Amino acid sequence: MIRPPSSDVPYQAAQRRMGIVRRRVNAITYRISIDNATITAVSPTGVALVRGQRIPVRFDPEKRYWIIEARTASKQVCFHSFITTPSTTVVQYQSLDRNFGLWSATQNLREIMVSAPGTLSHLAINVTTAPGAGKSYAFEVLIAGLASGLIVTIADSATSGVDTVNAPAVTAGQRITLRSTPSGTPASTGNIHISWQFTPTTPGAIYASRLNGTLSATAVRYVNLGAADGEPYSSRPLADSLWALGGTMDALYVSLNSAPGAGRSFAFDLMRNGIVVGSTLTIAGTDTAGSLSALGLTITDMDLWALRITPAGTPTLSQGAYGVAYTPTSPGQWSLGAMTSSGAIATDPAYDAFSGTNSWSAAETDALQRILLPAGGAKPRVLGLRMDADVAPGVGFAPAFTMRRESANAAIEITLTGIETTASATGSVALADGDDLALRISGPEGALNNFRWAWQMRA
Repeated sequence: MIRPPSSDVPYQAAQRRMGIVRRRVNAITYRISIDNATITAVSPTGVALVRGQRIPVRFDPEKRYWIIEARTASKQVCFHSFITTPSTTVVQYQSLDRNFGLWSATQNLREIMVSAPGTLSHLAINVTTAPGAGKSYAFEVLIAGLASGLIVTIADSATSGVDTVNAPAVTAGQRITLRSTPSGTPASTGNIHISWQFTPTTPGAIYASRLNGTLSATAVRYVNLGAADGEPYSSRPLADSLWALGGTMDALYVSLNSAPGAGRSFAFDLMRNGIVVGSTLTIAGTDTAGSLSALGLTITDMDLWALRITPAGTPTLSQGAYGVAYTPTSPGQWSLGAMTSSGAIATDPAYDAFSGTNSWSAAETDALQRILLPAGGAKPRVLGLRMDADVAPGVGFAPAFTMRRESANAAIEITLTGIETTASATGSVALADGDDLALRISGPEGALNNFRWAWQMRA
């Protein structure tokens, strides 16, 4: 029998908390910080933990000691659709977070930042048009600029491919991208659908993105944290991203393509609901990267998050990549965001991308995103939808937002009525390999403008 360890927190009724590992006492005992106190807790599984790691603990009132709860690493499925096509003759690159983005011949303009250690796996790609006899495209994930072995080749008459064998490791702070290598001048791909899986070393989730534009050397800019946009905006509300779960923001990583220069810098601040929270990350002089860890910032369901970027000393203009790591309150969940600044939607109904950024269209086919779920990978489920708008529809208007799956309404829908600017809905929609997803708005939207949404996902 394990004897009750001593603790700076009084024994109390059964409860669960999130804590941070401070030190190891012995093979199964650790000192854990929760709130403003420190406890001693035991790990029944004996799994080794590291200093600074966030873990769940539970107080058992019968045994009268704290227990470190066993949690398996969650699996996060990332999926994107591109209406732009890679070159049929030269190597090009594409962001692994971007929907409807242009392919580029410059690798570091299409890299995104991974903010937690883990593995990348289950790469699946579908093209609209086959390459043709004796022709092919090789799509490979690059990690820190190097081939990772996670690769899908689509050749001859094939229109799809998967890699369920390779699972390269990635560390926090590394940049990744997707490289397209054509062979034999293949036919243009048409629309491309891409899915991949991230499995963190310890339970949690990531948001990975890139700066989709050059930073200002003289003015403050804001980028989103959740909607795969990355555009540096001069107005914070345009960058605010909605989150669809509670949890803790753990780490921030930023990497610039060019150093600021001697005596010059960029300062990066996390903003929650318009207020700066946590410490400032500064990249200055000859440095090109930086990070903040063990942030411990609370995420509340329906929060708006953004990243503020402040130049000092007229730094060298740069693009780059950034990302955050977070721990959801409910294991296995992640928040999948989207945003649009479009008001005055011309058609009823209209359709937009399930996630990321796009524009409303009368044709659902223009908005579809396909999720590919190869054998052996995670099988995600949609648990809910959140909506937030800067400008309400107005009295007499009640636009409805409905999840679409395979060109049919799914059982998740919310309505913004009158002066409401926020709404949420719960559900449970299982996704299958090849599902085409979108969001539909129906009913006149009135004055509704600058709004964003987020899906609560679980693998």
